[in-house]
Amino acid sequence: MKKIILPLVVGILISVGVMAYCETSSDCAYLDGYYCDGNLLIEEIGICVDFECYLEPIGSVDCNDDGYSCDGDDLWYYDGYCSGGGCTGEWTYIEDCNDDYTYCDGAEKWGVNGYCSGGSCYEELYLIENCDNNYNYCDGAEVWWADGYCSGGSCYEELTFVEGCNNDYSYCSGSEVIDVDGYCSGGSCWEDSTSMGDCDINYNYCDGAEVWYADGYCSKGSCFKDLSFVDDCNNDYSYCSGDEVWENNGYCDGGGCAEESYAVENCNSYDGFFCNLDEVWESNGYCREGGCLEALTFIEDCNYYDYFNCEDTFVVGEDWYCMGGGCGYEGIAYDCDDGLYCNGQETCQDAACFDGIDIECDDIVGCTNDICNEDIDSCVFTVDDVKCDDENMCTYEYCDLYNDCQYSNEPLAMDCGTCAECDGTGLCIYDELQDSDCDCPNDGCTDDNTDGIIDAFNDYNEAECEAIYTCNECGPTTTEPDGKCKTAMKIPIEQYVSMFSIPLVPDADVTFNDIQNGCNFRMNITYGITYWDPFNEGDDKYVYIDANTILYPGQGYFTTQANECEVIIEGYRFSIDYAGYMGTDNIYEGWNIIGAPSDEVTNFDRVEGNCKVVSGPWGFDAENYEFVRTERLGPGKSYFIKTTSDCNLG
Repeated sequence: MKKIILPLVVGILISVGVMAYCETSSDCAYLDGYYCDGNLLIEEIGICVDFECYLEPIGSVDCNDDGYSCDGDDLWYYDGYCSGGGCTGEWTYIEDCNDDYTYCDGAEKWGVNGYCSGGSCYEELYLIENCDNNYNYCDGAEVWWADGYCSGGSCYEELTFVEGCNNDYSYCSGSEVIDVDGYCSGGSCWEDSTSMGDCDINYNYCDGAEVWYADGYCSKGSCFKDLSFVDDCNNDYSYCSGDEVWENNGYCDGGGCAEESYAVENCNSYDGFFCNLDEVWESNGYCREGGCLEALTFIEDCNYYDYFNCEDTFVVGEDWYCMGGGCGYEGIAYDCDDGLYCNGQETCQDAACFDGIDIECDDIVGCTNDICNEDIDSCVFTVDDVKCDDENMCTYEYCDLYNDCQYSNEPLAMDCGTCAECDGTGLCIYDELQDSDCDCPNDGCTDDNTDGIIDAFNDYNEAECEAIYTCNECGPTTTEPDGKCKTAMKIPIEQYVSMFSIPLVPDADVTFNDIQNGCNFRMNITYGITYWDPFNEGDDKYVYIDANTILYPGQGYFTTQANECEVIIEGYRFSIDYAGYMGTDNIYEGWNIIGAPSDEVTNFDRVEGNCKVVSGPWGFDAENYEFVRTERLGPGKSYFIKTTSDCNLG
């Protein structure tokens, strides 16, 4: 700070207010000092005048030296004033002159450098760079264009894709493949060319037993081969070497044909003697045209030595035969008598057995059964009253062993029933007076053996049901069989796989569960029954059903059971005419499974109707697990048949 010294007014002494003795001015030096007069700093000293001390101003300084000054790049302001006998002041921060920045002038980037000097801020301008530096550059295999510009005090580049250099390709130079690899370098596309080899490589090679020629060439930047057949080495053949058969095997090896030969068999192995029935033959093996042949020579017939003769009813002698390529014999002696009485006595004549003449049993009585009994070697005659039936309900007839049929006109009221009586002429007459007491016999079938099943085939051997009476409003009765009578059958089901059917027509629809007794499907399967449906698409036409699905008579089924069991069915008989698809009488072209009728069919050829059956019937043998061809159809079984067209059996 610059101090300004003001001139003093000479001759003015200031008394200190207290008189102090002094001899010299040095005695008054303690009075030296400063004081403020506003912003003026006054300096005064003590002086001795007439032995008294006085204060004398000797100068002044103006403390108000305000102004700006720099502290590095900082600009400050100083406010000076006088206080406490001295000059002082306060500093105030104004700004930092170092506010450097950049800006754009067109495409140029300029910099501003701020600084403080002489109490003021100044700026110094300088060019940093020209942003307009446009150029091409590479990004991998791509060429890009960079367009430089200045914005907001900074340089930027606007990038534009120019082209991709990675356009690799191949081309042919004569028979040579040239590979071109495109790349980017220094902002431009370039290409490197490399030879990938010459395609003109020609050679023979083997494809199995064939020789092929490969002719290499270049096309569209790739190697190709024209293949052409040269030769087939597989010229195998057989030939003879003496009595041996040799095999020549041709093959391809290294692009050319080669051959190898080896012996197959020696035809002399066929030499020797052998038997053709009772004849001895000799075989001589030899080779011809690559194969073994046999020259056969007849030696002798062993039967030539046979010798037979009769001794009573016995044929005796020697029976010669061929064995092991030579003749041998065994002695024989057998009786022509077969031990049976009823077929007559057998005899031996000219070393041969002849049958006897059957015993004829006839007592000339028409109502007896005449049979030859082998157990007693004699004829037996028994009476048969049925042969004497005159179909008159009011007469009694019987067979007499010696006098033939005998008849009596004595009426038997029980033959006419409780609703009629014999009129004496041999006829049953309806008695109206008996209406109130009429009790016609039951027309239904009965359980004769109390097995709980109406007419099971344990009751009647042929599983037939005969109505004892047919009741018609209490009128006359008859003992003729009733073909409409309901019957029942038991059908055995084999363990594992079994083919079965329903041999009767039930009153209502039935399922497997309704009629099975003790059956269990294998492995607890649900759909354990199947049938063949000719309407299904494809080769497999099987349809699988459960035990609660309705079964139809005349349709055949498979089932798989874990054990042997049976089905018990009640219903009415049907014939082969009823057999067919799902309870109809229709047979369709191709394969069908049919259910057998109620009675056994002994010869299927007789019941083919208008069908042309080309395969079958085929039943199933559960024991041997195989299909078997048969002409017999058994009730309760099912069979495969194949026909040429839609048709009907009967």
